[in-house]
Amino acid sequence: MISTIEAGAAPTTPSASPKAASASARTPVRVVDVWLLDLQQSTAGLDAVLEAAERERAEFLCTAALRRRFVVRRAARRHILGGYLGVAPEQLRFSQGPNGKPQPVTHEPLQMSCSHREELGVVAVCADAAVGVDVEALHLNVGPSSEELDPLAQVMMSPVERADFRALPAALRRTALLTTWTRKEAVVKGLGVGLSLPLDTFDVPVDPGTPPRLLARRGAARDGQQWSMSGLTLPSGYVGTVTAQGSDCRARIRSWETHR
Repeated sequence: MISTIEAGAAPTTPSASPKAASASARTPVRVVDVWLLDLQQSTAGLDAVLEAAERERAEFLCTAALRRRFVVRRAARRHILGGYLGVAPEQLRFSQGPNGKPQPVTHEPLQMSCSHREELGVVAVCADAAVGVDVEALHLNVGPSSEELDPLAQVMMSPVERADFRALPAALRRTALLTTWTRKEAVVKGLGVGLSLPLDTFDVPVDPGTPPRLLARRGAARDGQQWSMSGLTLPSGYVGTVTAQGSDCRARIRSWETHR
């Protein structure tokens, strides 16, 4: 399983802390650095490291808040990965896997996964193991009534999970559904298959108080690999999960800021 350790905010110089983290990730116990991004921070100077296509995409977003979040996410991803790879952020290039998962174009075995919701972004990085991460905001997406929750559970949960879900107190089900979603999304992101893998082909605990892990896999989800999972310690109002290939990994919580 993944154990979680806390770390203070890293220096904003992109090459300092990430290099040390990359070295740690090459020890026998794999380290997954989970970088938290405050998407409310200033975008001053950040668009300079983006590609022209990224700047154009930002311009097409319909509100200032969406444009700000996009620029911070993309610039932070470049600064963070550039620090690991020793590459200037504006020089990084990205490719997409068959199911759309982006990865930096490099000869290094660096793996990453990203997620965002509202004002929180997350970048998970590991030097030598596939990773997946997902976050959700508890006040978004679904309402509090069982009439709204049950149809979503029907789509994303296996029969065993649905039975466990319906056994939970009604007041806990909304948090349980969103927590379960992050657990399943982290798995499919780690596998690099996206939602082409049906979410009911593997089971995770649906009780938010139960540590995440893979309980059972069926059909296409049986890839023969071991995967570790961990819940994330996030700002109030958010839930998240990170998964990494392997049986012995540590998740290290970091933070990235443009200015101090």
